[in-house]
Amino acid sequence: MIPFRGRVTFLQYNPGKSNKYGLKIYKLCAPNAYTWNLQVYSGKSTPLPSFSHSESVVLKICDSLLHQGLIVFADNFYTSLLRAEKLLKEQPYYCGTLRKRRKFIPSSLLNAKLKKGEVVSQQNKNGVMVYNWKDKRNVLTISTIPEHSGELVPSGKKKRTGEDIMKPEYFQAYNKAKKGVDMSDQMSSYATALRWTLKWYRKIAVELLTGTCIVNAWVLYNKYFSPGKPISITDFKETIIMSLLTGTQEENVKPGPRRSQIEGT
Repeated sequence: MIPFRGRVTFLQYNPGKSNKYGLKIYKLCAPNAYTWNLQVYSGKSTPLPSFSHSESVVLKICDSLLHQGLIVFADNFYTSLLRAEKLLKEQPYYCGTLRKRRKFIPSSLLNAKLKKGEVVSQQNKNGVMVYNWKDKRNVLTISTIPEHSGELVPSGKKKRTGEDIMKPEYFQAYNKAKKGVDMSDQMSSYATALRWTLKWYRKIAVELLTGTCIVNAWVLYNKYFSPGKPISITDFKETIIMSLLTGTQEENVKPGPRRSQIEGT
């Protein structure tokens, strides 16, 4: 969500976001926060045949990943059995949480009485596995990844008693991969260049150029040029600014101390 309160027909309101009013962008990100593809929401477009708007968004944004055997993770807003079956035919595997009101969920699995920690699953004829895991509440998940199972494995965290917190294997894979979108948004929000304006297209342009593009460059820099000693996103932005202002090569620019360091001296 790009914060915006001007007058535009596709302005969105989401009470669960820190910026409740704004412009929505659908993003496809790698787990390391690199944005692979995106789509700016400009109102409900004509969906693909037999698919809803949210389902069509996933199919369109993943179009470049077809027939590559990659894995797509998404939350319950985008997930449905029809979408998972469609992607499985095109060979991106799919895993995501599922809303209980989605169509074609087996009633026996949906109404299962489970104790905390129990998992039940059922596979349909098209190769989509549906899981129902009881944590604090029932969590529905679907997966088309053959390696996924409902086996409970240690999550790396422990209870107060010292016991390992056990979670299903597929759910841990989902949590690990899904953080890419959140991390991309978080890095983009640091030292943001967004300013007040009534022009919605300026907001989107500034966010994409000084937010998403900079984060992508930062991810690539830390991976290929500084793998052992990653630079912070703020220092990376300062380095770019100094290079543009002075023409100095990047490797000769040393970022200044943080504010906390200045105050402590």
